[in-house]
Amino acid sequence: MSSAQHCQELLGNISDYVDGSLRQTLCDELEKHLADCQNCRVVVNTLRKTIELYQQPAVDSVPAMVKERLFFRLSLADFSFPAPTSAQVGELCPNCAEAELDYDEMLNLRCPVCGWSEAGCST
Repeated sequence: MSSAQHCQELLGNISDYVDGSLRQTLCDELEKHLADCQNCRVVVNTLRKTIELYQQPAVDSVPAMVKERLFFRLSLADFSFPAPTSAQVGELCPNCAEAELDYDEMLNLRCPVCGWSEAGCST
């Protein structure tokens, strides 16, 4: 049996191994193989890390520094989210200053002249 076939055969049991439900004889054989096979160790470690990350609670927000690095890597360094305003119904539009703001059918602030809108408005 070739080395690739042996890896494939052993890694067919990877889920049971990581879950701790693999028969002891196969577990011992797989651990012996992992001691000598860097590629299979990477596969097992990647699966373990994936499970660990999946089981962690969701993070509500991304830290600003991480977001900046991500935007830089994606060539979005100039991209910025519009800052929310404290505009209110009846005030002049902060974009064109030609009309008073009112709610649209989705309860967003909206300017009837220039179309400026803001979701999550304050009342």
